[in-house]
Amino acid sequence: SPALDMLGKPHAGSDREGQPPYYCDANKVGGQWCPEVDIMEANTHAFQATLHKCDKPTNGHYEYCDRSGCAENTRDIPRSYGHGE
Repeated sequence: SPALDMLGKPHAGSDREGQPPYYCDANKVGGQWCPEVDIMEANTHAFQATLHKCDKPTNGHYEYCDRSGCAENTRDIPRSYGHGE
């Protein structure tokens, strides 16, 4: 599914797990946590926006983020998105 994200910017780190330098998200991809706002996650059947919060950083590093986040999704609202009739 296509997605548009707004991510924080972490330190370069040493264990990047194949990710580009400075990449992070709320699922610790690339070895670092950071707050994430998924502005648009969509396909032909649904549209979703999700906010992922993190704890307060210590020395510039987050120890934990909310992986599932707080989402709003059109699939919960009948006939609000998609092909229609």
